[in-house]
Amino acid sequence: HLALVKPVSGVDQIHIASSTDEGRTWRMRQLTTGSRPSRYPTLAAGTGTTLHAAWTTYEPIGHVYYARFDGARWGVPAKISPGTAYAGVPAIAADQRGGVHIVWYGIRNEAPQVRTRHGSIYEILYTGLDRGRWSTPIVISSRATTTGRSTPTPRSSSSSRPTSTRAFGWPTASSRSPRSSGRRS
Repeated sequence: HLALVKPVSGVDQIHIASSTDEGRTWRMRQLTTGSRPSRYPTLAAGTGTTLHAAWTTYEPIGHVYYARFDGARWGVPAKISPGTAYAGVPAIAADQRGGVHIVWYGIRNEAPQVRTRHGSIYEILYTGLDRGRWSTPIVISSRATTTGRSTPTPRSSSSSRPTSTRAFGWPTASSRSPRSSGRRS
């Protein structure tokens, strides 16, 4: 499966390309529609034939959206970033229990205003889908204090959140599968 951005009538839209024969043929499905541009798609494979997608739609400010493919059709996209401040460039993961985890960078409405090029502090936020409900987004990045030093944001010790991160590299000529380096937190 591949998520991509393709203009439709001059407006960027999210499309999902899928192949069931190891890439010999592809089927393209348009996921987003309308007059508002959508960009920065990300996909995660769930259990069975389930796929999960997240992306940024500009209304005109970016917001993060999510949709689920059940093996036959895509569900109705849902806005998962709260408020009216910018949220975008999501990353998505699915766990073995059917949970979905999304992070994005954005500006919280209640974030302190500071003098930067963007007018505020960008932070990394996390939300998870468990048993059909999205958790309230939490800040997982460090944030600046009034002294200008960085202070880590407390993290939940809930076992439903992923506890490892992985970075993948492109396969080399001597390797057929992606290399990964994992770190337990």
